[in-house]
Amino acid sequence: MLATFGLAPSALIAEGPRSLIRPQCVRSGVALSAEAGARKVLWEPKPEVMEQTAMRRFQHVVRGGRGVEGSYEELWKWSVENSDAFWTTLLDFVQIEYSGSTTPAKEGTLMPDVTYFPNVEVNFAENMLKHGAPGAPLADAEAVVSISEARDDVRWTFSELRDDSARVQAALYLLWSFPYQARRAC
Repeated sequence: MLATFGLAPSALIAEGPRSLIRPQCVRSGVALSAEAGARKVLWEPKPEVMEQTAMRRFQHVVRGGRGVEGSYEELWKWSVENSDAFWTTLLDFVQIEYSGSTTPAKEGTLMPDVTYFPNVEVNFAENMLKHGAPGAPLADAEAVVSISEARDDVRWTFSELRDDSARVQAALYLLWSFPYQARRAC
């Protein structure tokens, strides 16, 4: 999408895994490739800002022993040519908690019939709540934002989400264990 609007890859500084994905750009029905002509740079962050992004940290991880020099174009080319290694490295980099085997990284070759990590199970709640642990770097960052026309916006930080989840868990435990305890007492 950024390429569609004329932004150079070096202008991409967004944090998180979403910043690592290069969208398929199509203009007039012709797919653009890494070899497409240079695009006009509308804005470029300072080098010290670029060095602090998640993408740059990922580029440093990939650079180690994979033959990727570190530019966005090199990373993108490597990710396309080494899809399995890219997705496995990314999974480790973003520190998602999972169980199972990352082999194979994918089943299938043509989208949309590709399944990534078919032998991996991910607990979404576990991955959300770990960021709310005391002392976690994201404990005070927003985790969930609920917007409605009928009420004010509601926002939870990762630590608030973890605390609320613990209260719900305790209430459900009491709700479901009490009838069992009462039957045993009779």
